[in-house]
Amino acid sequence: MTFAETSIVAGSSRNGSNRYGDYNSLDVDPVTGDFWGTAKYNTNIAWSTRIFRFSLGVPECFPPIATATATCEDLTEFTVNVDITSIGSAGSITIQIDPDGNGPLPAGTVGTANAAGNFGPFGPYASGTSPKVLLLHDAFPSCNISLLGIGATCTDPGQACTTFTSTAPTAIVDNTTVTNTITVPAQSGATLTDLKVYVDITHTWVADLRIGLESPTGTVVPLIAAAKCGNADDIQVEFDDAAAEAVGDVCPMLQLFVVPDNALSAFDGEAFEGDWTLSVQDVATQDQGTLNSWCLIPTLNTPLVQLSPKVFLEGPLNGAGTLMGDALRSQGLVPLTEPYTVLGYSFVGSVASSISADVLTTTGNDAIVDWVIVELRDNSTPATIVASMPALVQRDGDVVAVDGTSALGIAVPNGTYRVAIRHRNHLGAMTANGVALSGSAATVDLTSAATATFGTDARKTVGSSRALWSGDVTFDHTLLYTGNGNDRDLILQAIGGTVPTNTLNGEYRQEDVNLDGTVRYTGGANDRDPILSNIGGVVPTATRVEQLP
Repeated sequence: MTFAETSIVAGSSRNGSNRYGDYNSLDVDPVTGDFWGTAKYNTNIAWSTRIFRFSLGVPECFPPIATATATCEDLTEFTVNVDITSIGSAGSITIQIDPDGNGPLPAGTVGTANAAGNFGPFGPYASGTSPKVLLLHDAFPSCNISLLGIGATCTDPGQACTTFTSTAPTAIVDNTTVTNTITVPAQSGATLTDLKVYVDITHTWVADLRIGLESPTGTVVPLIAAAKCGNADDIQVEFDDAAAEAVGDVCPMLQLFVVPDNALSAFDGEAFEGDWTLSVQDVATQDQGTLNSWCLIPTLNTPLVQLSPKVFLEGPLNGAGTLMGDALRSQGLVPLTEPYTVLGYSFVGSVASSISADVLTTTGNDAIVDWVIVELRDNSTPATIVASMPALVQRDGDVVAVDGTSALGIAVPNGTYRVAIRHRNHLGAMTANGVALSGSAATVDLTSAATATFGTDARKTVGSSRALWSGDVTFDHTLLYTGNGNDRDLILQAIGGTVPTNTLNGEYRQEDVNLDGTVRYTGGANDRDPILSNIGGVVPTATRVEQLP
């Protein structure tokens, strides 16, 4: 920004004193950003004082660039995807959706974007409604944007076609059966509870056609098993066991929901992933056509492995190693949205990222201490994260889902996984051995010395328990007391950078190593000493590295 030179006040004569600079000051209002100053000037033969204020205006910011689309899931609801092509000048963008546009319902946070990408699907929302997407700039509200007109009315066959679609045209030849295949990628063991199929065919005299569908396991369902609709042209139908009309009852078969000749429920319970093949047979001569597109519209049951981990964080843990403090919760500092995305962590898989305020009203041993990350890692290659999710840790060490009480449910197939738990300013730890996970909750107790962990000294002994090492203020997986990127200096900077006895109260901060709601550099319960202690307590240049591959 460039501003022209401006005079606050002009003097009218000289003065013999050289003490002009002693009486000038310039300060910044920490709330408004305005500059306030005082200056001496000489009106004639006597000094006078002028008090002034000026502002440089609002810093230039660049809003995000994004579009939002609605996709029908069925006849009653749709989901919303947000495609952010640029986050502008923001460090991060908070994605909110107002489910009824400008109606009485409040907007809710559904995600955070630290870079361009596609986010969602979010929802579902009722067919016929018009949600509003809000993208909130992390620094300048003036750069917030709203995306309107996103709703969908889900009444047309095929509107629910999304990922599992083939648009490669296939020629339909007389007296020949042709096929077209959709390959469904891995779905974490998800099985079908319902399936609908949309087919778009251009063909004269559709009575010539027979259509069937084969699943990856070899189950075949004839959708049209006999001649339908005589000399009518073209087929645009969504086959649905729950449709009102049987296929062929209404002709021509254009823009219809129809019950197939054989029930699609034959596929219920089968794994969805794999090759699905649609076959179209032309049983006569003369009339030919094209299979333009087709899609699978599944309802899936994704099995969740159940996990009940336990972990202690050294920072808030009492000396006996039995119970953590919940000062962050009691002071109202625990955020309702997980803090790890803004720290640069990318979760693997679909996760619930926010909680209800009611979750933080529980007191006692089950009170919430803070957010943690739970990772399932490949048993053979533990550097590979198969799935990860944000979770909550209670005072007694129990790690629970975002409802504040339940075991964790993770959408991966039953199997053996390494389990790792991480925290924003503690070093994470992982089981040394694989844990068999299934639909029955497995207990993984990282507070117990009996639970072996990967690496060397991955946890600290506190009383009779084991805890995650505190002090990783930078969240870079290493404790450093001195040198570049150390964890100590950030604590001093947080309290002002000059007076070591200052404190910073009432904020949710990385520098609050002991999680008591106050950042301290010196004195009792300070956040600096644990870092030195955890690297050995003697040699300040020593380090401690997180024991995760």
